[in-house]
Parts: sequence; structure tokens; C-alpha cells
Amino acid sequence: MQLETGRLVIRPVQGEDVTPEYVAALNDEDVVRYTEVRHQRWDREKTVAYIQSAQRPDRSLLLGMFQRDTQRHIGNLLLHLQPIHRRIELSFMLWDKRCWNAGYATEAVQAVADACFRELGAHKLTAGYYASHQASARVLTKVGFMIEAVLREHYMCEGQLVDGVRVAKWRAG
Repeated sequence: MQLETGRLVIRPVQGEDVTPEYVAALNDEDVVRYTEVRHQRWDREKTVAYIQSAQRPDRSLLLGMFQRDTQRHIGNLLLHLQPIHRRIELSFMLWDKRCWNAGYATEAVQAVADACFRELGAHKLTAGYYASHQASARVLTKVGFMIEAVLREHYMCEGQLVDGVRVAKWRAG
């Protein structure tokens, strides 16, 4: 899957996309605060191995967000495919802090959601976030995801139990 939006090229992440900046972001507490990747230290080799394991067309696809004008890699989206159920689990991380609060995540999630319905035949997209992560909540709400469930005290985050929020979006029509 390769997509283009007004400001982004979205395509599968490859080993050569792993830069020192990318690895540093995976170890940055501000970037990974609300993700499960925060539970380990990352280096180039571990990151490349993860990318290779995530690129399984029958099960998962790791897509990178690249700025169109600079080709700079600024974030990722991960799709977990469940074709029998016509469902795809979507997660995303905009790891380049210079791009926070500029609409890139919303632009990428909207484009990928549309492609999941149009190109991958999904009936339903699902996603989840820590209730305390308001940036993810805003992105998913803007793109049309609706809350399906709140999982009480589901995640340990910064020494406190926080709720998990599960959201979904369905194919129109």
C-alpha cells in the first residue's frame, strides 16, 4: 500500500528508513509515553528486526509517514489485518515532535482508514488509546471513530492506572 495526501507519502517502512533520529524517538519518554513500545530500549538492530516482523501482508503492515516535500520520516501506522472478520486494528505514532499539533496524524489516519475500506475490503476499523492521551482521542474523533468501550484501569501509565478506550469506524453504506 502506498498513498499520497496533500503533505504526506505513506508507504511500507523499510530497514533503510531506520535513522538515528527514529531510534532516539523510540527511546524518548515524551514520544512513547502512551505506547507499549515504552517498555524496552530500542537500538537500530532491534528496530530493523521489528520492521521485518511487522511486514507480513497476510497479518500486519507497518506504514511510514513521510513528508512529501522533504521525504523525512515522521511517524508510523501499524495495521493488524483480520480478513476473516473484515476488521483491521489501526495504531499510529507521530514520533517527530517537530510535527506535533500540525494535523499530520489526522491526515495520515484519514488516508489509511479510507484505503483500508477501499483497497483492503475492511468492514470495520478498530483502535485504542490510553484515556489520558488526548491527542490520540482528538485524531480518532476527527477521522470519525466512535467509542465502543472503556476498559477501566486497563493500563499502568506513569505510576497510575488509567482507562483504555476502544474506538471503531465502520464502512459507510
